[in-house]
Amino acid sequence: MAVLDPILVEIAGATPASLPVPDFPQAPEKGSHEVAFSSRIFVDRSDFQEEGDGNFYGISPGRLVGLKYANTKIMLESVEKKDGVVSVLKCKIVENDEKPKSYITWVNSENPLKAEVRMYANLFTVTEPSDKWEEELNGESEVSKRAASASRRASGSR
Repeated sequence: MAVLDPILVEIAGATPASLPVPDFPQAPEKGSHEVAFSSRIFVDRSDFQEEGDGNFYGISPGRLVGLKYANTKIMLESVEKKDGVVSVLKCKIVENDEKPKSYITWVNSENPLKAEVRMYANLFTVTEPSDKWEEELNGESEVSKRAASASRRASGSR
């Protein structure tokens, strides 16, 4: 799990734990590793909207959201801003039988690993490159970003 644009989430009532996460989610029989969970995590800013609409399934007012692999459901209580930018989401754990519409990726804020993430797009700006293919190259066909990644072990070591 990785978070490209982190926003801090403080979860009231969360208990620190070491959680098993499959190495290959589509084939859990291939093994797992431990990830630390605490009351302070990072989620990607794209997983939050101050005014969520019906097509948004991340954290927003009144929306129940699951945390991937944590067997935890949360709901937004308040938002803190610094200089007009959302800096902290205050959430609470919800214990009911309702199933969340989505489960979002998170990273423990206390021991994230630093990672470089490479995102790829089309190599060319046109569907069929011509003899002038060098002029048709997409300058953003590869974008590298620094990210916070979940640790491989609860202790934060590899």
